[in-house]
Amino acid sequence: MTRVLSIAALVLAACLMAAPASAQVRIQPYGGVPRPVLPPKIILIKPSQAVRIALQAMPKAKPLGVQLRNGQYLVKLKQNNAITLLRINAANGVIQ
Repeated sequence: MTRVLSIAALVLAACLMAAPASAQVRIQPYGGVPRPVLPPKIILIKPSQAVRIALQAMPKAKPLGVQLRNGQYLVKLKQNNAITLLRINAANGVIQ
């Protein structure tokens, strides 16, 4: 009888030891369609060049700031108490 209890205790201990290992398995949630692989962002112009391009489009404006987002420079300009946001392609400098 004690032999059966010893074996049962060993089996129970083995089951309890295996439970934490199985709890560490991480299942990735289903996200639907896989994300497309985006090409690397190529930046050819500097922020100062983007501001210069924006000032050529609006010569009497004053630059307030420039930010890079999604391959575009967002240049904020102020002219006659009106604020304008120009989008300039960071790869080729074209106003969009």
